[in-house]
Amino acid sequence: MYGDMNMITQIIGYLAHPSLDFPYNLRAHKQIVIDEQVLSETFNLLRLNKVLFRVLNARDSHHFPAKSNIVTKLMDESVLFRDSYEHMQSVKRELLDVVAKFNERSIDSVFIKSLNALPLDSDNFDILIRQKDLSASIKVLRNCGFMEVTWVREPYKWLFRKAEGDRNYMAIHLHTAVAWGGIKFVDVEDLWKKHRKKEIDGVTLGLPSPEHHLLTTVAHAFFENRQFSLGDLAYIIEDIQDNNIDWNYIANWTIYNRWFDSFYGVMQLADHIYRAIFIDPLIPSKAYELIVRKVKINRRGIAEKLIDQFGEKSFLPMKVSTTTVGMQYIKKILTAPDISPSNKAEVISYLFHSFIKKRIPLSKRHPAFLVCFIGQDGTGKTTHSKYVWKELREMSENIRVKYIWSRGFGYSLQPFLLVAKWLLLGSRSPKISQRGYVSRRASLLKREPMRSLWACILIIDHLLHLARVRLALSLGYIVICDRWIIDTLIDVKNDLGKPLNRFLERKIEGLARVLPKLYNKYGDGMGEIYFNAVLKMAEETREERRKEDLELFKRFNLNPQDLRDVAKWEELINEQEWEINEAYGLQDTETVEATKNRFEMKITSCRYAEIWKEFGFPEIGYQIHCRTDFAWWDRPAWDPKVRFKQPKTLMKGDEYCLFIQYIPDED
Repeated sequence: MYGDMNMITQIIGYLAHPSLDFPYNLRAHKQIVIDEQVLSETFNLLRLNKVLFRVLNARDSHHFPAKSNIVTKLMDESVLFRDSYEHMQSVKRELLDVVAKFNERSIDSVFIKSLNALPLDSDNFDILIRQKDLSASIKVLRNCGFMEVTWVREPYKWLFRKAEGDRNYMAIHLHTAVAWGGIKFVDVEDLWKKHRKKEIDGVTLGLPSPEHHLLTTVAHAFFENRQFSLGDLAYIIEDIQDNNIDWNYIANWTIYNRWFDSFYGVMQLADHIYRAIFIDPLIPSKAYELIVRKVKINRRGIAEKLIDQFGEKSFLPMKVSTTTVGMQYIKKILTAPDISPSNKAEVISYLFHSFIKKRIPLSKRHPAFLVCFIGQDGTGKTTHSKYVWKELREMSENIRVKYIWSRGFGYSLQPFLLVAKWLLLGSRSPKISQRGYVSRRASLLKREPMRSLWACILIIDHLLHLARVRLALSLGYIVICDRWIIDTLIDVKNDLGKPLNRFLERKIEGLARVLPKLYNKYGDGMGEIYFNAVLKMAEETREERRKEDLELFKRFNLNPQDLRDVAKWEELINEQEWEINEAYGLQDTETVEATKNRFEMKITSCRYAEIWKEFGFPEIGYQIHCRTDFAWWDRPAWDPKVRFKQPKTLMKGDEYCLFIQYIPDED
């Protein structure tokens, strides 16, 4: 599958080694870093072993010229390496920015998985903080754009991720103890006493002592990751090369906390792999002698199992048996003297629950959560919510997602509301004008008890929607809500209070601030450009609009070639739009004449004209709103024989707007 795996493993082993340059006997294998397939295999192995950033960091090293040259060549030959280098630099800046903000707020922090430098072995970082600084630390991360992943929270640990585009950019684990699965593996108070400070690019970082770093590395590899990688080996090499490491402390701690067998097994595996790659032994003889004196090692079961497992494939990273890890977890929980009976019960309960979640198919599903789209009408809430719903459904059959329209006056109470509307407001037939229907509704809602009853109905309807949402969440669905209670409350205010035109006013206010400057700079040509653009858009959409308009004419049983029916059609369309579009109702209309060949309509009041006059630019309002009527009313999509003229407009100071559509006499 990976070609000459042993050779590639040896090569990336030297590239990741913290203190060895690339040896001469391997430099002859230049084809390994030129061949495209091996380049890809090398990249994937570096990434899987969490040493990609460590290797890329060697590019700028002056201490290892051969290694630096090879990494430079890797980047020259592969865009994967180049992009990863840029990503590493970006992650480094982001991480230092987070630490700098911690320092500004006097938040102590220690990178528990790094010893001598910024931990750039992956884009996932573990930071130890004090319990008292947890809230402040979370606030810093949120201000830096990180979001907490709540469904993977475990005792003493909180996960935060930052996304960039469609990928996870980086992750930070906040720890208040060096613990996994609720089990502590390091004396955190001793770690705080012995941790060291180091300055990188002007930012001071906290780093653990070699003893605590070695304990953390081994515990994380065995109990948390349940695998051993070259990244773990590189960390262990760094720890052992520190001549001041206290092996006596390490042996005493692991023996006292009942995980010596696990620690010894991982160290023996590391020594075995190190010998296979670098020939020499890894563990110093004095350390081994000390351990032998501390413990009678007659049963080296875990070490032998791990070494035998590596020998089967000689491949890194190497998975560790879940059964082996589980047995050691249980042994530590039951026998460790620093865990109280109540804590033991809590930990066993947590581990059992985690095991069930991973084993039972239903528990492997994604977490349930709620996504709401709220805002002004016409801003794309329904479009976006349905798009997200559709994309999630198509992403995987294992994703359970439900779309819910959750605005007041939904289908929950619709049968009752339809009957009530028919009794109180009457039929919305063509005989009743839009204005008449709306005026009757407004008048009815001004009176008590109908006013309060209507508000209660809307709120009850939303509560029923809320019950549907809660039920879907309890069943494990991702719920996409099109609108939410805020929209319902605005509906209540619109229905029972003064109509809200503020959205329209803000849009016009924005135009009124910008367009005069453009007209001053470019002159009346701006109006021509806009008018021609609208004409072009109308022409490009003509065929599509023609089909839609003719379908509506057919639905209402109207004839588009008879302008009397066109007048009825306009009234019906306006009545429909009044219910779903808040821009409608901003004009008062009146039919003047409707014959077979002529249709005249007055607009006696127009909120658009009023607002533009208030801002002092009605001539610009005319260019935007009135002149462009020709694009839609003249030679309309439903019948190009129909012509249009507009002799009067409110924007120009006339007492009303006059719209005239007519069919010219045929000569």
